[in-house]
Amino acid sequence: MVKVIAIGNFAGGIGKSTMTAVTAYQLAKRGNKVMVIDSDAQGNATSDLIETTFPDHIRQRYGLVDVYERHTTEGAISHANDNLDYIWNDARIERIGVAGERIPEAQRGLILSEAIAPIANDYDYILLDLPPAAANLASTNALIASDYIVVPTPMTTKGRRNTSKFISILQNLAATGQTHYELVGIFIYMMFPTSIADQPHVDLMHSTFGTALMTNQISHRKRVEAYFENGITDRPKDHWDKNAMQMYAGVIDEMLARIKIIEKSE
Repeated sequence: MVKVIAIGNFAGGIGKSTMTAVTAYQLAKRGNKVMVIDSDAQGNATSDLIETTFPDHIRQRYGLVDVYERHTTEGAISHANDNLDYIWNDARIERIGVAGERIPEAQRGLILSEAIAPIANDYDYILLDLPPAAANLASTNALIASDYIVVPTPMTTKGRRNTSKFISILQNLAATGQTHYELVGIFIYMMFPTSIADQPHVDLMHSTFGTALMTNQISHRKRVEAYFENGITDRPKDHWDKNAMQMYAGVIDEMLARIKIIEKSE
């Protein structure tokens, strides 16, 4: 059965799009059928990462905004390779609130869920890259469509506080009864090389988020920065490629292990 996983936090520049794209890449490489739905208006997960990694495929005419306006994914699913599909996004997504006004309020948060329902079980995983905004139609639809939430957080005081606010928003939305998602975990995203001075921040992360804080984390890598120019590189004899892939695999494997635990407890 498909697992719909949202990756995000209501802030930009914290590695969520890269995490979404690399997770999709690795899960597809393992033989899973994967769909990425890019809910971020910048389109980094798809236009800048997946399309750069797989430059020889043909992007479909329609993107996510068209899915919202047409209420179907028909003509919007681009095929990056045999196991990896995606729905691209762009700045037009900012206007979907206008389209949503034509829909009864009780159904506005269900547009994406209903659009992907006919094709959802064609996939093992559907990954949603959340937009960095709390109160818009795209973020609400993405969260309501999700089974699981994975949250990147920068290791800064501001990042910790923003993540706490994001978790509160998730809890408040869950309390409305509109959602069914589970918080899988929070992983630290290092925007800069680490040092001994970071330990107090790590300690505060543990005291704030407890067992929700994942053991594996993403740290600064020049190779990962290059993904936006060269695509995701995974050359087995390249030391830097191998290290970057192993780093992401650690977070991905922990995410999947936590999902298994959640499923067993249900």
